[in-house]
Amino acid sequence: MLRKGNHSGIITLILVIMFIGIFTFSSCKNGTTNSGGNETENIDNDTDIGDGKDGDGKDGDGKDGDGIDGDGKDSDGDGKDGDGKDGDGKDGDGTDPVKTNPTVNTLPTASAITYGDTLSSSTLTGGSASVGGISIDGIFVWTNSAIMPFAGDSSYEVTFKPNNSSNYNNVPGGNVAIFVNKADPIVVWPADLKATLGDKLKDVKLPSNGTGIFSWENDETPVGGSAGDVVQHNLTFTPTNLNYKAVSNIVNIKVEAAPSLTKYTVTFISNGGTIVDPKEVSEGDKVSEPEDMTRQPESCYDFEGWYENPALTIKYNFADKVNKSFTLYAKWTPIDVTIGLNATGDGYIFYKDLTGFDFYTGDGDTKIKAHFLEVALDRLPVKYQWALKGYEGTYVDTGTAIGTGRRNTKRILETLDSLIEDYAPAAKACDKLGDGWFLPSKDELNELYNANSVRKFVDLYGGEYPRYWSSSQMEGGGDHNKAAYFMNFEDGSQSDSYYSVKDIEHYVRAIRAF
Repeated sequence: MLRKGNHSGIITLILVIMFIGIFTFSSCKNGTTNSGGNETENIDNDTDIGDGKDGDGKDGDGKDGDGIDGDGKDSDGDGKDGDGKDGDGKDGDGTDPVKTNPTVNTLPTASAITYGDTLSSSTLTGGSASVGGISIDGIFVWTNSAIMPFAGDSSYEVTFKPNNSSNYNNVPGGNVAIFVNKADPIVVWPADLKATLGDKLKDVKLPSNGTGIFSWENDETPVGGSAGDVVQHNLTFTPTNLNYKAVSNIVNIKVEAAPSLTKYTVTFISNGGTIVDPKEVSEGDKVSEPEDMTRQPESCYDFEGWYENPALTIKYNFADKVNKSFTLYAKWTPIDVTIGLNATGDGYIFYKDLTGFDFYTGDGDTKIKAHFLEVALDRLPVKYQWALKGYEGTYVDTGTAIGTGRRNTKRILETLDSLIEDYAPAAKACDKLGDGWFLPSKDELNELYNANSVRKFVDLYGGEYPRYWSSSQMEGGGDHNKAAYFMNFEDGSQSDSYYSVKDIEHYVRAIRAF
């Protein structure tokens, strides 16, 4: 039987027993424990997610129970929330959630840059990406923006970066084309250019530059201006490094007076070919080679060039600079043509000497090497005296050899026509034909007589007495001064005490040499 004074203690004991019973019932309802006291099954449906662990004081979603303890304190009596932490962004198994790789649908376009810039200077515009067919927001960037491309067209990889980096990964998008402009080079333009009055731009000395080349737009353009002037021209610099572009700039050129130079004369002896006038050349310059040299008849000669000596053994080099006056001689090689050839259309070749013979041109004692003698197609229509009567005794200094006929003809005219005009009819008739025709010498006329292959083409008889005058005066003085040689084409005789007298009329047949 209890005493009245112990009621309060009894009541307290009863409440403790009830509380223990309620707590035990609750624990049995929430889970069972194995022999080690660890939780084996989670049946708290409104609190745990994943594999949350109650028994260790942690809750599946980082919150205990329903997020609120019955007493506002933790339930395990350790003074912490369920797991002691709020949500940690991890799945229930403690790892990050798997992110999705977007698909790049279209690539962006890149703005052009200039050599020396990196890819970071190029702006990428446009492009798109999606996940599951649904577009997602993001930007394209160069995968390696520090690259500095060469000038020209190239392409480099870009990367797509989604705005939602929590759920989507960055992905490579492929190569995007980019154009890189050439850069402007840094040029030190020449400031002390000089030219001589009359120079062309090609004559102006330009400085060398290891990084490129200076050049004029047109080298042949005259510098212009007068002595003392400063003129301007456009100069271009072309870099050797192809990443830089060519640039132009106006530069100054000071024009200076031309120095006083010695002048020299180069004389040309064409040796029967095209006549070439003498050329005046400044000291240090080159003499230009005459062009289109020919010798008539062209079918009989080849031009071999210009030589420094009359013997034609030292060929002249036109690349040499002139430092004195001198004479050049044309060399011709004869072609071995057939006797009887009508090479000029005006006559027949009746004599040839491929080694050459001295031919006196009639200009004083000037002579050239000739190789052929040609007889006119026809004789002159009438007979002629060698000298008019009364002047037949006048001595003329002539020769008889091959090559002297032209000079003989000139001397006859100079001697007799100086006394009175037309006092040398035979010589004058030939000379008036022009084109180098002349009265043949004794030996030249003899070669015509011996040229049987020509005589069948040429009528050298022409009558009962086929005698032809030569241009050779007989030697010996006295009565010989009145006589000259002739050729009788019947018997080959060339003199006679009667028919050699100069005032006798004979036929005339002109010849010429080349």
